[in-house]
Amino acid sequence: MQKLFQNFDAIFLINLPERKDRLAATVREFEKIDYPIAHPHNRVRIIPGTKFLSADGFPSIGMRGSFTSHLSAIQSAQALKLRNVLVCEDDIRFNSVDESTIDRLSSSMPPEWDIIYFGYLEPKEENRAIGFLPYAKGTIGGHFYAVNGPFFEVLANYMLACRDRPPGHPLGGKMGRDGTFNQLLIVRPDTKVFLTSPNLAGQRSSRSDITPSRLDKIVFPSLMSFARSLRHRLKR
Repeated sequence: MQKLFQNFDAIFLINLPERKDRLAATVREFEKIDYPIAHPHNRVRIIPGTKFLSADGFPSIGMRGSFTSHLSAIQSAQALKLRNVLVCEDDIRFNSVDESTIDRLSSSMPPEWDIIYFGYLEPKEENRAIGFLPYAKGTIGGHFYAVNGPFFEVLANYMLACRDRPPGHPLGGKMGRDGTFNQLLIVRPDTKVFLTSPNLAGQRSSRSDITPSRLDKIVFPSLMSFARSLRHRLKR
C-alpha cells in the first residue's frame, strides 16, 4: 500500500477526539500494512471530527457531523494547496490485496480524475479487471477516497451550498456525505469519478457516531466493543 500512498500529498484521517478506541484500531490497521501513522516520514494527518448538539435540518446529528468533518478535510487540503489528498475515516479496514495488484494500481492512476474511491460499500464488488473503473452512479462509503487538487474548490463550494439549502432541494440540500457526493454527479455529470478494482478497504464493525444502535446507547459499551472485535476477526 505504501507505493499507492506515494501518489498523494497527504492522507487525512478523520477522527472524533473522544473516539480514542477507533483511532487506536485504525493505528493497528495502518501498522498491518506497514505504514505506521506516527512515523515522521509518513503522510497521515489527523483531522478532528466535528460533533454537534442538533441536526439543524440534516437527517441526524451524526450525519451533520460526518458531513462537516469531510468538508473540513477538503477545505484543509485546499488551504494547504495540496496537489491531491487521500481521505480516510477511523473505521477503515484494509482488505488483503497482493502487492503486485497494489503496484499495478499505483503505476496506472488515471491522467484526469476528480474523485477516486479506493474503498466502498456500494456498488458490490464483482469480478472486474484490475484497474480504475469510470463510475457515474451513486456510491456508499466515505472511508477511503481521494480528491484531486483542481477539484477541491468545486467540491467544497458544492458542499457549502448544500449545507445552506433546505433538505430535499433539487440541487442538493442538507444530507449526509454519501448523498451529497452522489447528488453532485447529477448536477455536474462531467465529474470524473473512478472506483478501484479490487476494492482496497471496507469498514470495521464499531459503534457508529452517525446512527448508533439501541445497544450502543445503553449498557456494556466495552462488551459491545469486544463482540465487534471478535466478529471482525472471524471475518478475516
